[in-house]
Amino acid sequence: MSLYGASTEYVLHSLLWLVDNPEPVSSLDLAELQNIPAAFVAKLLPRLEKAGLLAASEGMKGGGF
Repeated sequence: MSLYGASTEYVLHSLLWLVDNPEPVSSLDLAELQNIPAAFVAKLLPRLEKAGLLAASEGMKGGGF
C-alpha cells in the first residue's frame, strides 16, 4: 500500500534524480528515466517551478529543468 499518490511519487523521484544530477534535463528525459508518459511529467513540473523548487529554461529539446 502506497502512502502517496502516483503523482507525488513521480515528482519525488524526479527531484531526487535532479539533486544528484545538476545538469539541465528535459521533462522527456525524466519521463524516460521513470518509464512514464512524458505528457504526465510535463504537467507536473510547471507546478514545481511555480513553487520555486525548479527553474525551467528554454532549449532545443523544448526546455530543461
